[in-house]
Amino acid sequence: MLDTTAPITASEELFDGMISAVESPFSTDATSLSASWPLACIDLESDIGHYEVSVGSATGGMESTMAAFSVLNETSHKIQGLNLVQGALYYVYLWCYNRAGLVSVIQSRGVTVDITPPQLAANVVWDGQNSNQQSNWQHYAWSLEATYLWGGAGLVDPESSIYDIQMAAFSLDTQLFLTTNGAIWHSQPIPEWDATSGTGGIFFQDGPLEHGHRYSIFIKAINWAGLETIVSTPGIVYDSTPAEIIQVVCTPFNTSYYSARGNLYFASISHSQSFTLSWTGLTDPESGISAIYGLVGSLYGEDNVLPLTLISPPTSTGTSSTNSSGNSTDNSVTSIPASGSVILPSVFVNDGFTYYVTLRADDGAGWRTTVTCAPFIVDTQPPRAGNVFDGWSESNADLEAQISTATLYAQWDAFYDLSGVLGYRIAAGTNPLSTNIHDWIDVGLSLRAGFEGLHLVYGQRYFVTVEARDVVGNKIQVSTNGVVVDNLPPIILYAADTIQPTPPSLAMLQSNPIPGQSRNSTCPQAFAASLLPSSPFNDINHHVWQHDTNVLYSSFLAFDAVNPRIGQYELCLGTQPYYCDMVGWRITNSLTQISTFGVSLSHLSTYYSTVRATGPKDYVLHHSPHAE
Repeated sequence: MLDTTAPITASEELFDGMISAVESPFSTDATSLSASWPLACIDLESDIGHYEVSVGSATGGMESTMAAFSVLNETSHKIQGLNLVQGALYYVYLWCYNRAGLVSVIQSRGVTVDITPPQLAANVVWDGQNSNQQSNWQHYAWSLEATYLWGGAGLVDPESSIYDIQMAAFSLDTQLFLTTNGAIWHSQPIPEWDATSGTGGIFFQDGPLEHGHRYSIFIKAINWAGLETIVSTPGIVYDSTPAEIIQVVCTPFNTSYYSARGNLYFASISHSQSFTLSWTGLTDPESGISAIYGLVGSLYGEDNVLPLTLISPPTSTGTSSTNSSGNSTDNSVTSIPASGSVILPSVFVNDGFTYYVTLRADDGAGWRTTVTCAPFIVDTQPPRAGNVFDGWSESNADLEAQISTATLYAQWDAFYDLSGVLGYRIAAGTNPLSTNIHDWIDVGLSLRAGFEGLHLVYGQRYFVTVEARDVVGNKIQVSTNGVVVDNLPPIILYAADTIQPTPPSLAMLQSNPIPGQSRNSTCPQAFAASLLPSSPFNDINHHVWQHDTNVLYSSFLAFDAVNPRIGQYELCLGTQPYYCDMVGWRITNSLTQISTFGVSLSHLSTYYSTVRATGPKDYVLHHSPHAE
């Protein structure tokens, strides 16, 4: 039979590698190449007679054939005894002959020889997620993370590229791999081609890390040729405890401060204020202290007044070690002195506002320990004064005059202050705010106090000054309106058993004193006015006799030289001077008063009406005119 057409070929049915219908673009064998072709050639006329295969390093045909092998009815073949070059691209050519001797040639997609695993040095992998920086400590209990360089001097495979990256966690203390969901190795994302580093991690579900143990991440890089490289990180220690601080003390810089009611108060002389931070007992035996910061805020733990400020850089102590991959590890522990003190930068403060000063200590594992001091309240204003009164009384009535020449007393309402009143003290003088009678004495928080053993003068006004101090030293002084010493009773200038239509005025009596009038503080009766023949008032119609047996009339006038206000007048009726056996005391309320008594008088009997004048503070004198 005549056959003039070559076999029909299907290049997509020629596969590199021995697995039918599976393309193997990379080979890890430099001495052989394989190909398979289950349906690559057909011939409908004379059928396929035999196959031949050859290997070339470039497209083009027989001139690039390295070797040719004749096969009969096989659909796959392995060519051996080759000397292939690392990284070179090779093609398999399939020669299909029909029984008429006609031939068709098919070229494979090509296979790259890759006999070297991925390149990844131990010095370009680190624990943690900080590229180019090893993290020696961590505070996460359920995960481990690692970082590696990607491309260039990092993880690279120039021949077949990276197919898969896997990670496994290894305990350097127990020498065991950790599992999660029963698996050791866990695939990680492949970085983008233009990335400079890659990261990955493992989250554990079979149990947390052990405090104080060191763990290393094993990184396995697999290329498309199936070759793999494994390196490990230096190792990281799990630290489950934050730093400890025994005490933190915050103080306004160069300003006294005081504690009251759980707050700290200070009086700033300007709106610019610095704070001093002092600490003791700052320790972290596992990962050490990496840094401490100071911050100031208007709320607890906030930094809206002074942002987070580094106040003490760390120092390093320790040694280096080398892990199983030959990677050197810095085991040094960063630390800060256990005790210290720093001055924070100045901040703007306002009177009456509250400020919180906070110290934050970060350890090497990432734990943050914060201590916020008691709030500071700026208080630059003196206390607000309460009412101040002369004398003592339950009703806080102000005393206008007093009898005593040896004592001065005052009482006052509580003063108010933002930071609280620390105490009061008092002084006495003849003018407001003066101390010429008695110097300052502390009286604590009492709201009444006084002086004794004084030598006060009749008619002199005396002032008690109260000073209140708050807890930060602001103070205010307030004086009473003064009290007059009046240790003599009023003088009864005029008394008569009559209705006097026009009694003498006080001015007339003061300008025309009654001769022989005197005072005797030990004998009230001696204060009676004596109407002598030379008195300008001798013409007063004084009734010695009367015929009315039911009514008795009296007129009177009293005077007090220090305090013109007479407290009250009282009248009584008796059968003897200063006796009240007929009618008891009756109060009248006028400086000059006409008083009557509805009584039953006896014929030819003498009766006396007694007037009693009481000063503002109970000084009393009596005078008894009489009638028959």
